[in-house]
Amino acid sequence: MEELYFRGYLFPRMEGYAGKWAPFLNTVLFSIYHFFSPWENLIRIAASYPLIYLVWKKRDIRFSMLVHILVNTFGGITALFIILTR
Repeated sequence: MEELYFRGYLFPRMEGYAGKWAPFLNTVLFSIYHFFSPWENLIRIAASYPLIYLVWKKRDIRFSMLVHILVNTFGGITALFIILTR
């Protein structure tokens, strides 16, 4: 749902106001949205900006949706593995 909102709904509407800064602004807003883990904001911005820039350039959110799903799945499996091996 985050990808649909941030890249599918919000992103196209930001381009009229932010122009070429839209990918960076969208990246920062996406990072701030994850307020439950503020210590990860800088790495989240650095890691997701290239992906968001690619979405902006190609005008296609499918790749960002796939990457987001894979990152969340990998994180969940890793957390589960850590919990179960303790």
